[in-house]
Amino acid sequence: LCGCKGTFSPIELVKGLQIFALDSAINDSRFSPMRKEKLLCCDCSVSLLQEFEECGEYDDWTIGVHGVSIEFMHSDRRYSAIFIDFCLFLDFNHWSTIEHLLHKSGFRGKLTSEILEHIKVTRFTSKKYSMAVSEYLKKRESILR
Repeated sequence: LCGCKGTFSPIELVKGLQIFALDSAINDSRFSPMRKEKLLCCDCSVSLLQEFEECGEYDDWTIGVHGVSIEFMHSDRRYSAIFIDFCLFLDFNHWSTIEHLLHKSGFRGKLTSEILEHIKVTRFTSKKYSMAVSEYLKKRESILR
């Protein structure tokens, strides 16, 4: 992974792809900016999020089916974070996923039952599309001819 950015706000798809492809490649603070010479060996994936549903309980979602987001207020500060399919690769359970989302949101406290009562958990599904940059350039070239 070299970058990952997106939005929950509605945006026209082509415009969103242009904005977030560039932004994730050079402005994701978790990674070094992508170098030009690395571009041709990359794959680009886009996940379109859909079917958002607020969960009644913190574990009211299925690992491998749903992505999950959290938001909550603590000490007059708003925290939020999202995992699209992250927990699939790390053998997480529901509790550990929420713990990792808390950390990702910037919250440095411990997940407790009391904290959990204040967390709004939302589940969603996603459709993922991937393509190698080299494949994209070939398709683009044939279209432009």
